[in-house]
Amino acid sequence: MRLNTHLTWIWGVWRQKKGLILLLLCLSLLSSLVAVSLPLLTKSLLDLLENAVTTSRKEGLETALSKASLYFAALGLAALIAGFFPGVRGAINNIFDYLIRKRYFSSVAEKDYRFFSVFSSPDIVTRLSSDINDYPKLAWFLCSGIFRAVESGSKILFCAVAMAILDWRLALFSFLSLPLMLVIFSRVQSRIYDRVKKNEQAISSVNEQLELSFSGVRILKSFASEAKYDRFFADVLKRRYETEMGVARLDTFLNMFYQNINYAAQIALIFAGGLMVVRGRTSIGTFYAFYNYLNLLIYPMLDIPQLFIFGKRAFVNIDRLKEMWTSSVFVEGQLSHFPAHLYRHHHTISRVFA
Repeated sequence: MRLNTHLTWIWGVWRQKKGLILLLLCLSLLSSLVAVSLPLLTKSLLDLLENAVTTSRKEGLETALSKASLYFAALGLAALIAGFFPGVRGAINNIFDYLIRKRYFSSVAEKDYRFFSVFSSPDIVTRLSSDINDYPKLAWFLCSGIFRAVESGSKILFCAVAMAILDWRLALFSFLSLPLMLVIFSRVQSRIYDRVKKNEQAISSVNEQLELSFSGVRILKSFASEAKYDRFFADVLKRRYETEMGVARLDTFLNMFYQNINYAAQIALIFAGGLMVVRGRTSIGTFYAFYNYLNLLIYPMLDIPQLFIFGKRAFVNIDRLKEMWTSSVFVEGQLSHFPAHLYRHHHTISRVFA
């Protein structure tokens, strides 16, 4: 149910820029087609040269080479167009960043005093700034994160079709790692969400303490309590450090695990493909195409799991924005006529001067 809510929220943002979404989809597919076509053309050219060398027949070789030159020229033009894709993604990231900030800032500006009794100013600033803009946060995920995964997914699909047509046995060697990657992610996805949520809460806490220190600097100086407050602030920073390191360790583990799986699949392909070439069961061009395809698939195979990882981060950011959007009443148990964040600050000051 929560996933459907997040997808509905994303579609609500996309709906404002349908033309840009269509452009991103077309460029994603074009980029994938260009990448998948090059190994096929190279394979055809190598097989043609191999056949000409082994049979000593040169009839039609010049014609075939001229056609191959035209194909490569057309492919180069398509690659030039697809080369704009990363730049377009980067620009649209900023567009989504502007749309989200504008929407939620307008919402916050219309709230009454009860809202600001629940949410402190530093917490609001964090949700409207780093939650949206910082890599790999929400604005990046809505464009680059999702459409990088679309490009990677289409590459995997196109490569799988091409590889199955060329040689289904080598294709099986190439995709043995995919089920294992999905199983690993299914086991750790809940940890990703929890750790990212704790990290965002820790960032908000640090910003709250910064506001307290700057707004109450005269009081701290008057009571000569800098050292005590430094120790208290160090505790808050330590919690943020621990949560960020927890997220970093999980990301590092997943990236290292997925990358090593792909390297193992590449070694298996080289071994199996080399034996098949030696025994005459496949051509050098086919083996070369498979090797290129496996190189091409390394980063897409990493991008797909990364989509889920970054998606979990983005879902935390969406929940934090929606929490502000829907909040308009006091939290039960908080002091009436006394802002919650000021109550926390009062408690903090009491600890500092105790």
